[in-house]
Amino acid sequence: MSLFSLCPALSSHPLLGAVDAQTVDRYLSAESLTLVSAEAGETICSAEGRPLCVGILIHGRATISVAEGEKQVLLRTVRSGELFGIATLFCSERDIHTQIEAQASCSVAFPDPEAMRRLILGEPAATEAFLRMMAGRVTYLNRKIATFTAGSAERRLSLFLCENEQDGTYVSPVSLSALAESLDIGRASLYRAFDRLEAEGFIQKKDKTVTLLDREGMTAKYFGGNDAV
Repeated sequence: MSLFSLCPALSSHPLLGAVDAQTVDRYLSAESLTLVSAEAGETICSAEGRPLCVGILIHGRATISVAEGEKQVLLRTVRSGELFGIATLFCSERDIHTQIEAQASCSVAFPDPEAMRRLILGEPAATEAFLRMMAGRVTYLNRKIATFTAGSAERRLSLFLCENEQDGTYVSPVSLSALAESLDIGRASLYRAFDRLEAEGFIQKKDKTVTLLDREGMTAKYFGGNDAV
């Protein structure tokens, strides 16, 4: 069974979709994949269990968080057809702070790291796609550092929503208290930020579900029209 038949959404992935399916299957054959299932709330990768490595979410939804003292800070949500841990392929330092946790029933394929490296280094289109992805990560991290060191609660929240929405909707997998901790703001400030974004017509919130009504307008106001958000 080919990787793309397991997860057709991979055909549009920036890295694996940059080369044809036959080429991907030549490097990442079914025999080189380790398939793991996890139920909601179960840990997929952590310092205590399977160490962080490159993984492909075949179906389901998972969160990526990092330990900050005694708390876990939510970084992003991973969905079907997305990869995580890609930087570990060329990093000798072991990541002991990042945790991947299933938020719904998940199926994850862990490819052989050496096979992934051969694909990236052996196919020019994959090499270019990988470099483009890493450059995007640097831009993303620079923007996030600037936002979380000098941004208002509304700016932090709007950035987080834009980065974690799916089809215009964000459903929080954690409590508002945990989200406030992740954004490094007080719970009251988070409530006020939600209220302001809603009053401005950018979002609509109901319980843990947030609908982005005007993503472009929110981006223009809080990020100067930066489409990279």
